[in-house]
Amino acid sequence: MPTQRELTELSEMIREQQDAARKLTILSDQCQDSRLRSMIDSHSNRFRNNVRKLEGHLGVHGRLGGTDVEVGTIGGQVAREFGGRTAERIFSDRDIASDCLKDCKYFATRATMAAGEASNPNLRNDLLSQASEHLGMAYELYKFMEDKGWYKHPAARPEDVSSVTQWLQGTAPRA
Repeated sequence: MPTQRELTELSEMIREQQDAARKLTILSDQCQDSRLRSMIDSHSNRFRNNVRKLEGHLGVHGRLGGTDVEVGTIGGQVAREFGGRTAERIFSDRDIASDCLKDCKYFATRATMAAGEASNPNLRNDLLSQASEHLGMAYELYKFMEDKGWYKHPAARPEDVSSVTQWLQGTAPRA
């Protein structure tokens, strides 16, 4: 039986991951790049699997529902479902990848923080596993964006590295 704190975390995380799975299903239909679409579909399925695992800690195993795609509004426009495909393209692949990367990083942090306060060892392990999975998904998206030239990190200048190193040496405790 979960603690009250764990129950609160589980209910929030289940709802949030159900919402993310729905969003990813809609965004997948917007993807032009087949590699990104495949990645987003995989992530959506992984979110659904995470929901099922978390539901198991409540003893409900898939009875909470809420992972079917619903018609809704995105960016102020209506996304209509026609045979599982949305009627119009609203987001670019870059927008989709960036948004999904943000979500994966959020869920990795969310699961890690929840694991830090979980008293049930099985729940803690599941949450840590989910955090690791979300980090893996984030890295996959990051590499995709980097390959496309959408995520660039220029090398630090040597004088900046030297400046930080000197500052750190000045703040280090002396033995």
